[in-house]
Amino acid sequence: MRKFIGLATLAICGLTAGSAGAVSTSINYIDLLPGTDLQACLSEAETAMSSIGLSVMPRTASAAWADSTQRDRLFTIYCIPDRQIAVVVGSDADSDATDSVGNELDLLVDRFINPVNTGRK
Repeated sequence: MRKFIGLATLAICGLTAGSAGAVSTSINYIDLLPGTDLQACLSEAETAMSSIGLSVMPRTASAAWADSTQRDRLFTIYCIPDRQIAVVVGSDADSDATDSVGNELDLLVDRFINPVNTGRK
C-alpha cells in the first residue's frame, strides 16, 4: 500500500510541477468503506468539496475536481475502490501556502469521512 501511495504521490507532484514553477501541495488518503464503488466515492467526494465552499468541476474517469474561488487552489480526490482508498490532493500556486493548503485538505478529508447533515431525508 505504501508503495502505491508513493507512486501516486510522485505522479501527482509531476502533474502540479509541470503546470507551475513552484506550488504548495498537500496529500492525504482516506480508507474507503468495504464495498464502496467508484460512483459512490465520486459522489461523496463532490459533496465534501462543495460542503467546504469549493467550486466542483467536471469529473474525470476516477477523480472529482474542485477549485477555490477565493484562492488559486485546486483539489482532487482520486477514487481507487479496488484498493479501498481515495487519494486527496490540494495545491496552491503560492509556494508558501503549504500549511494553509494542508488545513483546507484536512477539512476536506473530515467532510468526506463525516458528511455534514443537510437536513434532507
